[in-house]
This record gives sequence, structure tokens and C-alpha cells, in this order.
Amino acid sequence: MLFSTRLLSLPLALGYPASYNNIDCSGLISTPTYGLKDANFSICATIHIKAPVHKVCNVILDFHRYKDWNTFVYDAIPPDGVDGPEDVRLGMNIQFSSTGIPPGQNSTATDIITFVERPFFAAWKNIEFEEFIGHSEHCLLFLPLPNGYTRFTHWQTQLGANGRTLYPVKADFQREFEFEARDLKTYVESMS
Repeated sequence: MLFSTRLLSLPLALGYPASYNNIDCSGLISTPTYGLKDANFSICATIHIKAPVHKVCNVILDFHRYKDWNTFVYDAIPPDGVDGPEDVRLGMNIQFSSTGIPPGQNSTATDIITFVERPFFAAWKNIEFEEFIGHSEHCLLFLPLPNGYTRFTHWQTQLGANGRTLYPVKADFQREFEFEARDLKTYVESMS
């Protein structure tokens, strides 16, 4: 328990908000770039993974390997020269290909890395189609737990007037975020 108590004070020395350590996946959830200004809805999933935070974080930031484990975002293409998680930098564009929103449909979009604080937090925001779907930011939190576990929580908040257009597929987003968390757990724990 001492470890957990110290951990809660740790983000004060780091850059992401300490309140993120208490995300409970309900209601609207703030993002580092936009806060809650013009927020429409948030989707969120959390899971405990038997692996240290750096291992879980590295799998998320190793975009070339998404096709090996991620059934929701089945491909992620970073810029040339980005060969692994250690190369991920602020301002980088990543092309994500996903499936299931809406069910049976595939989509491709480019996001930009807005926050990287290895191994505890990362975020990226959508930079395309804002005139149709508003804007959003996907946040990923890696919280160390006792006994070698990590609590992985990821959320995305849709913002802006046009963000409401995605509300009819909110349940699809939620389902795919939960699948992604389970896929991550299965993959990381199989690496041991």
C-alpha cells in the first residue's frame, strides 16, 4: 500500500494531471489538449495487466506491431524512421486503420501525438474530418499497481459542435475500446 500512496503524488512532478490517476470511466473525461470545452461524450475502458508499466506502454507505442495484436486498430503507420516506441515524439503523425465503427466498416484517419510521458501517459488527437466529426483526443494511462501489475486505462472524448454526429456510434466505440483493452492484456501477458 505504501507504493500506491507514493504513486498518487508522483504525477505532481510529471506533466500529466494527477487527477488522471483516478479516472473511473464514467461521464465526460478531460483531455490534456482540450480539457472539457465543448465536450459531447467520452468513451473509456480500463483493465489490469500482469506486466510492468514500461512493457505495456511500449506495446501501445510500438505502432508497427498493432497488426500483431489489435483487432480494433488493425494497422498503425508512423512516419519513416520511427522503428519502435523509443522513437515516438510529440507532433508526429500516425495513420490509424480501424474497424467496427460502425460495425462492419473500416476507416483510416491521421492523428497527431500530443503527449508522451513514458511510461505513464500518452495521447493523440484527430486532425482530419473535424468539419464533419468535430475533434477528439485519445488518452492512454499506464498506472503501476502492486505485484507487477499495470492498470491500463484509455479514453477518448469527442468535442466540438460536429462531435455530436458520432453519438449514434458511441456504443460501437465503447465496445471496440473494451476489445482493444482485452487484446492488449492478452498480447502483453503472452509475452512473459
